[in-house]
Amino acid sequence: MVITGDLIDGDLHARHADIAPLQRLRAKDGVFAIPGNHEYYFGHDLWMRQYASLGMTTLSNEHVLLSRSGATLALAGVNDLTAPRFGLPGPDFVKALKGVRLAASYIERSRLN
Repeated sequence: MVITGDLIDGDLHARHADIAPLQRLRAKDGVFAIPGNHEYYFGHDLWMRQYASLGMTTLSNEHVLLSRSGATLALAGVNDLTAPRFGLPGPDFVKALKGVRLAASYIERSRLN
């Protein structure tokens, strides 16, 4: 399960009770949160710690590998474009995918463009 940002619209104090039920989310491969611009507007670091305390794995310019039935999926999360306005690293696709072996057909298509 992936929550791709903008989960909240307010600071932690104002929205704490609103997101508390998310602690019950469960998924076989985990629950992941990627920050959107709202997380930066309302206290990114506090929100990321809160999401982690609710059992979510936060992805900030990083990835996890999920494997099932002999196949592997790289789930990458990149920071929002607004992050640098708040003194935090912006989106970095290279860092997020570092160490991931990309499929040869994807690499070939990238070279052609």
